Amino acid sequence: MVVACSDSRVDPTMIFSAEPGELFVLRNVANLVPPYQPDSAFHSTSAALEFAVRVLEVQDLIVMGHAMCGGIRLLLEGASDPTGDFLLPWMRIAEPAKHRVLQRTHGRSLIWHRPDLLPQRNMSVVAAAERSYRHSSRRTQGNPAVQ
Repeated sequence: MVVACSDSRVDPTMIFSAEPGELFVLRNVANLVPPYQPDSAFHSTSAALEFAVRVLEVQDLIVMGHAMCGGIRLLLEGASDPTGDFLLPWMRIAEPAKHRVLQRTHGRSLIWHRPDLLPQRNMSVVAAAERSYRHSSRRTQGNPAVQ
């Protein structure tokens, strides 16, 4: 199973040279895995994890990110127009990753319009993305279906 970002222009099946039906792919904003919360709310990502592991008996789970993720950018910079109902609450899943990265990078500003400066000045973006991938990967382990 691959949890990938819906923003990515790279198809996981192409990266893994897979044929249609060989991979169970779940795509969402910033490839996040929410905490396990069995309640009456809708939980698409959790349902997909449970289905893949318990019904399809998937053995391997991969959380796959990509460079310059718009979801990670939103997480770090906030929304210019926070009028939506779903996006900001969804991105709060990665708040612990954001806080850890900003603490380690001392809150350095981000430069999204200059990807060529990534190694020198955008390390918080890279770190936030990596931290959110690790955070989501650990969350898969907190789901009883994955145990």
